[in-house]
Amino acid sequence: MKTSFSALAALAAALLLSSANAHVNLKSPVPFRTSTQAPQNAIQQDFDMKAPLDKSGSNFPCKGYHKDAKGTQPLVDWPAGSTQTMSFDGSATHGGGSCQVSFSEDGGNTWKVGKSFVGGCPLKDISFTVPKETKNGPVFVAWTWFNNVGNREMYMNCAAITNTGGGQGLSAYPDMFKANIGNDCTTETGDLAFPDPGKNVEGSGGVPPVGGGCGATGSQPPAGGSHPNPTLSSAPPQLTPTSGSQVTSPAPSGTTKTSVPAGTPSSVPSGTVAPVPSSPAPAPSTAPSQYPQPSTGGACVEGAITCNADGTWSQCGSGVNQNMGKTAPGTACANGGTKPIKTKRFIRFSKEHMARNA
Repeated sequence: MKTSFSALAALAAALLLSSANAHVNLKSPVPFRTSTQAPQNAIQQDFDMKAPLDKSGSNFPCKGYHKDAKGTQPLVDWPAGSTQTMSFDGSATHGGGSCQVSFSEDGGNTWKVGKSFVGGCPLKDISFTVPKETKNGPVFVAWTWFNNVGNREMYMNCAAITNTGGGQGLSAYPDMFKANIGNDCTTETGDLAFPDPGKNVEGSGGVPPVGGGCGATGSQPPAGGSHPNPTLSSAPPQLTPTSGSQVTSPAPSGTTKTSVPAGTPSSVPSGTVAPVPSSPAPAPSTAPSQYPQPSTGGACVEGAITCNADGTWSQCGSGVNQNMGKTAPGTACANGGTKPIKTKRFIRFSKEHMARNA
């Protein structure tokens, strides 16, 4: 019993450690309270920059760091209309997701979206244009992220920049999207489709959020973005009747199916149809894994976990296998998942005991 409890405790600790290290944070521009920025301003460093916002929303925005008397001074100049890039730290990207770059001209009270990215964030650095209407002076910039797979959370890192050559302000731009922070708005698994992404959008498609607090729908991204999502047809397959056979049309829920004799004119449009299998498909010879497995070719299976030869593991997101790094200490990747490493116990007997039992 003692051994079982120890094993469970070790597994729980390993899972906790894995969760703490399984995120991504903004690297450039330098966000508030990083290891390089906090000490020089004599303020407390954030040792968990990769953590999401509190689910209650109590530390929105910027985990409350925008209120620091020190540590919020601009470190870089971003002229209005210039192209800038954000880079990130961390390897576990949770299959990517959707993110926004937003600006605050009033010290963090209001946030306006400069650009939205639907899918593929932050699988790579992101580029955007500083809005030409941005007011001159110190401005806060924020990166907010809604991950594709994993817990439903909202990530946010903030930094300060100096804007020059700007305009009258960003009042005409949409508000930053907020969800999963106690505001009656929740994101679903998949790439988030922002209700109002603004006019500057990269990517298309996505899954809409759910809840009354998600905000009104505004301008939508153009079709055929950088990360389009595949669309599956909801129409049932049509069958070609053979001589002397009958075709049974699939009926909507709550209606009666009707058999149509072969040779009767049908309203089914012409085109290539799938053949009817002569016999049912054979049952699999082995039981399926508890985790979805990637296929041998083409796009991987969403959510599938793959064990890599170098000891790391990958998870499929947006049709692409993303390396999630090494497993937590005390665990190993096996059969498309993680499991605790078993250790052997050795018992040493005294010489007297051995002599008595000889």
